[in-house]
Amino acid sequence: MELVTERLANPARWAARGDRKRKMKSPGSVSVAVVAVLVAVMAGLTVLWRQDKLAVGYCGIGRPGTMLAGGDIPEWASFLRPQCEPCPPHAYCYTNLQTSCEPGFVLQPHPLGLGGLVPVPPTCEPDSVKARRAKAVADRAIEELRDLNAKSECGELKSATGKQAMEVEMDDQDLRKVIGQRRRKGMSQQEFEDLWSIALGDVTTRDEVVTGIHE
Repeated sequence: MELVTERLANPARWAARGDRKRKMKSPGSVSVAVVAVLVAVMAGLTVLWRQDKLAVGYCGIGRPGTMLAGGDIPEWASFLRPQCEPCPPHAYCYTNLQTSCEPGFVLQPHPLGLGGLVPVPPTCEPDSVKARRAKAVADRAIEELRDLNAKSECGELKSATGKQAMEVEMDDQDLRKVIGQRRRKGMSQQEFEDLWSIALGDVTTRDEVVTGIHE
């Protein structure tokens, strides 16, 4: 009752107290506005960084990553510089992080790329079906080389002069021709050539195979 009586007796005083309460709430509105501005600025910088990241692209292909939004980046903010990306294995790399894969490999987007929104390079993964077929071709080539080596050890391998060959070797083109003649029925020559280009890399990396270049 005393509070009600005082409020009725001094309405101006109570009106001033109401204004102070409203003024105390105003800093919250200012904070929301500041946060909104900061979010907008960060979003704009992110878009500019993405554009510059695409421009820098792959190392040796895009432009150097020394600028951001068209301006030079100071040394203390070097962490903001977009860094170039190495070209993924078995890939053909172009500007703006455009990528295609070698035969026998399929393009696999990066899981953090968010459908291309985040500029991270993809990878080239082996085509499972084609990889199995290429491995079968490589295994046949290895069997041919093993058979050639066995003939040499048994003295059955002769040189061009008719003497026993001391070294076992076969040119990759000759090996391709021999294996190509034994390809399965129904496989076209072009299909074999595509598989051979993959299988040859597998053959040369086998521990039992020694490769070299004749001058």
